Amino acid sequence: MSSHTLGKESRDHIPTSDVVSPPTPPPQMHPCQSIYGNPVPLGMLSFGAGILCSSLLTLHVGGVYTPNLVLVFAIFYGGISQTLVGMWEMFLGHTFSASIFITYGCFNFSYGALYLPGIGIAAAYSVDGVPTEEFHHAIGIYLGIWSFITFLFT
Repeated sequence: MSSHTLGKESRDHIPTSDVVSPPTPPPQMHPCQSIYGNPVPLGMLSFGAGILCSSLLTLHVGGVYTPNLVLVFAIFYGGISQTLVGMWEMFLGHTFSASIFITYGCFNFSYGALYLPGIGIAAAYSVDGVPTEEFHHAIGIYLGIWSFITFLFT
């Protein structure tokens, strides 16, 4: 049937070449690209600084035998920073790294709590203010458990 035999109402529904096409979508970002900064360097630096401080105090570098300095790194730098980094990683959709950073943020909080006088863990293992061998064994068990957690993450 030709267009000459169609009625007026049928010709109104015939598509023409004047149809406007939809706008082109914006270019897609690569799945690994993000408009947010990467929080991982902060988490790694805070973890490294806390471990370095703890290690130096364990070796009694500079004649320091009171390990309470580790509180500054463990709680206020490592604990807070790594927990925040873990939350940012979760927001970005990186579940595994969020789990790692939050776990090690909690490790830093708990390690710092070992030396907080108000909690009394170190005092419970001390005689006249001097930590006993039992305290060192208890810390070894604590760190051994964390070594196992690290192994699981690896």
